[in-house]
Amino acid sequence: MTSTSQQWDPRLGVNSLSSRNWTLRQDLDCYERLGIGRISVVLPKLLDAGLDRAVDEITGRGIRVDGILAGRAFDLGDETSWSATRDAMILSLEVANRLGASTLQTTGGSAGGRPYEWAAAQLVRALEPVMAAARRAGVRVALEPTRPQFAHVGFVHSLRDGLALAAELGVWLVPDTAHIWWEPGVGELLAAGAPRFAVLQVADLAFGAPVLERLVPGDGALPLAALMGAAAGAGFAGPFELEIIGSAIDAEGYEDAIRRSFAHITALLAGREPPLVR
Repeated sequence: MTSTSQQWDPRLGVNSLSSRNWTLRQDLDCYERLGIGRISVVLPKLLDAGLDRAVDEITGRGIRVDGILAGRAFDLGDETSWSATRDAMILSLEVANRLGASTLQTTGGSAGGRPYEWAAAQLVRALEPVMAAARRAGVRVALEPTRPQFAHVGFVHSLRDGLALAAELGVWLVPDTAHIWWEPGVGELLAAGAPRFAVLQVADLAFGAPVLERLVPGDGALPLAALMGAAAGAGFAGPFELEIIGSAIDAEGYEDAIRRSFAHITALLAGREPPLVR
């Protein structure tokens, strides 16, 4: 099925991790077929395609890039590894400037089981050169809180803690419905934090087994309309970014999964009953 960009809510974009096993060329061809003109992209895909070639192709297709993901997170307990992560993040800032992207997304890094307060202090030190480079580049650094099952990439496990740390560090936030759905008072947190959100990521989950892999919005049980509506009602204007990763997405096929996701989220943002599309 081919769609036009006018069919999708203009606040809606897609993260290239939603087609994790595709090349950048496959991603861009899919976006063109589906009429998607707004994306975030992970740095390793750009490097695999050849950085200059990738930048030229994205800009040549007129695609708006909201964010760059470095593809690395800090190991906060191993300072010898920080330089490589910083290098990837600083390169991502340079790429963001070339593509007109406003945001560098990061999960912060793993604390390896150490206390939160220790990890927060380590992150301040680890991020310092990146923050300086981001200020020079005019690009926002945005932190994504993750559930404890993802402690190998991040130590901030709640939106509540993320909001406090973002204020302390002077960074932005990337809430993700698949990570923050469980919190007490989550609607109030989304409304209060809306001015600090760089991106709001959207995916669904099912609860019949250990909750690890994401689903197409509408295929699971998350109250997506309420979660997105809490932020939108408080003035968050987007982007709402599709990030669906998992075996169900791989099995269905990326194009169909992305198409169904965009149809569902567009309907939710418009306050309509989502279509039944397969």
